[in-house]
Amino acid sequence: MRRDASLLVGALLLAGCTPILDTGERPQDGPPVRPAVEAGLVDATLDATIPDAPVDDAAAVLTDAGGEPTGDAVAPGDAAPAPPTPSCAPPGAPLGACSVCGADGLPAPLLDDESCPVGCGPRFELNDSVCFRTDVVEAHRCRALGVCHPDRASACTEGQPVEVARAEGPCEHIVGCAGDVPPRREVLVGEPCNRFGLCGEDGTCDVPPECDLPGDLWLCSHRIVDGTPRCTVQGTDPDTAIDCVEVCGRGGGRCVGAQIWGPAVCAPGLPVGCRQRAARVLCVCSFETE
Repeated sequence: MRRDASLLVGALLLAGCTPILDTGERPQDGPPVRPAVEAGLVDATLDATIPDAPVDDAAAVLTDAGGEPTGDAVAPGDAAPAPPTPSCAPPGAPLGACSVCGADGLPAPLLDDESCPVGCGPRFELNDSVCFRTDVVEAHRCRALGVCHPDRASACTEGQPVEVARAEGPCEHIVGCAGDVPPRREVLVGEPCNRFGLCGEDGTCDVPPECDLPGDLWLCSHRIVDGTPRCTVQGTDPDTAIDCVEVCGRGGGRCVGAQIWGPAVCAPGLPVGCRQRAARVLCVCSFETE
């Protein structure tokens, strides 16, 4: 038999074939045989057709809960961070100043919160004897999550001031009308008015304002004739001559009578003309109203 084997090897050499001897070594060329293939547990043909998973060198883009990109990126090989864990319930529950529980279970900011220390109610201001009220057309007291605006100017958008109260005549005045305090009319009962009169309980002065003529004068009497105030005045200095036309004209009236007063102050006496300039003269002034 050994001779037959030698003849076979020789024939193969003559035919240009190289015999393959089983030396126990594995071929050097080609991919290594995996142990599972060598053991016959996996089909070598099927295993060779499964490619390795491709590696994407581009960074992954993070998205928010709605699927919108956040602008942040994750380096290759890093996992995207987990979404925030809900921390409040139920949705809509207040969480303090300028903060409420959102639909996602996380704190959300408010535009306006009445619990902020700045008030956005009506503001009142007194200008002379007229009270004005200014209302807020928009309140936005929250500056950020949990933070209120510090003052009214930044927290409240105001409209135009509107007149709400006015003192009528010398016997009324306005009380309040400052900040958030509304106005109130008050009658000055018994207080002097129109220089020579007193205020009554009905809020009117017992002396018409026309009798408050400028200058050094005394008011002797006053009355209403056909709806027209008439005031009788005299000079305070009996030695100083006065002209009744000029005196009555100071208040926009006209002279309807003049007299030289007697021994007593304001006592009527000898009639004289309105244009007669003299001392100790009583002037009767009439003030027609249009």
